[in-house]
Amino acid sequence: MNDGFQKEDLVHEIETFLDSDDIRLPITLLKEIFPKKSDIFIVGGALRNVIINYFHKAAPKTIDIDIFIGNISEKYPLEVLFKNLRYVKTDLGGIRWYPERSEFSFDLCLVPKFLPIRKYGLEPTLNNLLESLDFNVNAVIYQVGCHAFHEKKCIEGIRSRIMHFNTRLFGDKIILIYRILVISHKIDFLISEAIYNYLKYAVDLSTLTEAKSVLASKFGMPKADLILRWYDHMAGFGDYSQYFREESKRILMV
Repeated sequence: MNDGFQKEDLVHEIETFLDSDDIRLPITLLKEIFPKKSDIFIVGGALRNVIINYFHKAAPKTIDIDIFIGNISEKYPLEVLFKNLRYVKTDLGGIRWYPERSEFSFDLCLVPKFLPIRKYGLEPTLNNLLESLDFNVNAVIYQVGCHAFHEKKCIEGIRSRIMHFNTRLFGDKIILIYRILVISHKIDFLISEAIYNYLKYAVDLSTLTEAKSVLASKFGMPKADLILRWYDHMAGFGDYSQYFREESKRILMV
């Protein structure tokens, strides 16, 4: 772990990552496409992986960049803007853009169309976006242009290797379960007691079957089975104290 932590050093690591041609050039194009008044927020996974690597010297491979566009109408026509570019629609009302000559895909969503924002009638502000992100390890935002870094206990969670809920404003049960399973498998952190109890007591067989179907459609059956083996392992503990005690020996090496 990086015990000589300085937030300025971490932000420098993030900005160095974002300054690669594979990210900087697509972001520059986004600045040209969207109105000048709009905000471009880089959110979640890509930043999370930089932070994990900063503290623990190893992180999951980043394959996509999650971007939210703020200070913009929910009726803004993403598909029209990207009609001459390579993209596909995503399940949650955004698009996945594949820029030329970039190793990353870019998942774009308008802040007003983010599912928790819409479902709970929240103002589409940066603060509400941060408050409605699913887990502490994803509760991190970098605002392009003004170089502003925002996080809500993300650094704390990553340093301690414990994944907590960041919000209770969940958009969809199947999507939530899917994301718990995928992110837990990906980062291999401990899960909090609240997440453990949710998985163990709120997930019935039919829900798990549906989540498995989603996993298989996204990753194929071999990886879906691998992810679900993590779930079976977690569910095999008698209670959270046993889970935490045993998994801490492996994850925290204590």
